[in-house]
Amino acid sequence: MNALLKLFSSYINSNDGISMTIPASSTLLSGLATDRAGNIFVADTEKHTIYRISRGGQTYIEAGAEGSRGYVNGLNRNARFHSPRGITVDQAGRLYVADTGNGKIRVINIGTKT
Repeated sequence: MNALLKLFSSYINSNDGISMTIPASSTLLSGLATDRAGNIFVADTEKHTIYRISRGGQTYIEAGAEGSRGYVNGLNRNARFHSPRGITVDQAGRLYVADTGNGKIRVINIGTKT
């Protein structure tokens, strides 16, 4: 069963807010950020994965692999994280992740590589 996450309008600068489904396997969502295109990025600490939820509500793995921790740079789905927590997006659309298990700040060029 999937879980429902509701973001209120004041958080995402939208009149309606947004509701989205997040993967049922997610156990500890600990970071959340939005980009200018309206995508929402979520860090799942226990699954070592960064998810992207599109404006339409589709969920994708942006970086990492569910349940596979480590420290690997590369194409986003081949990258590995260890307990990602804080997450933010800069003006240029780069995603910054506090990869706490590795003691690093990681940079993701959205759609390409970590």
